[in-house]
Amino acid sequence: MSKERADRLLPVPTEEEILAHFTDEELRQVGLAMGYSIPPGTKFHNQSVDKDN
Repeated sequence: MSKERADRLLPVPTEEEILAHFTDEELRQVGLAMGYSIPPGTKFHNQSVDKDN
C-alpha cells in the first residue's frame, strides 16, 4: 500500500485530537508509567506549545 493511500485511509491524528480523548489524570498516569515525574494536578490541556523550539 502506498504511503499516500495509507494516509488517506488512516490519517495521523494531531496532538490536539489525541489530547481530547484523555483526561489530564489519564495523561499523567501514562507519563508516570513511562518514568516521568509529573506532580498531581498537572494540566495538559489548553497549553500553547512553541513548535519552533
